[in-house]
Amino acid sequence: MSESLFTGLKVIDCASWIAGPAAATIMSDFGADVIKIEPPGVGDPWRGRGPIPGRDVDYYWQLTARNKRSLAIDLKHDEMCIRDRPRMVGARPVRSRVARA
Repeated sequence: MSESLFTGLKVIDCASWIAGPAAATIMSDFGADVIKIEPPGVGDPWRGRGPIPGRDVDYYWQLTARNKRSLAIDLKHDEMCIRDRPRMVGARPVRSRVARA
């Protein structure tokens, strides 16, 4: 089996709205190891959205979550700041802190 373009790359997906998760999914399709960061207890907002009327399955969530592993981290508290967590999964941080709203 030949290696994919992003084989060996670790990606931490902290996004929760369309473009970010889609980009991480495409990277996973090309071999990246993607770890989806979700809030504890509730998960990604799209996870609990449910299927469109008349369907039994939420295909949007299945499409954007494929090939990803999930990790629940509370990014709103300093002790769980993302700058300390990438080392848990063997990734190097790109940003040292997550912006707060």
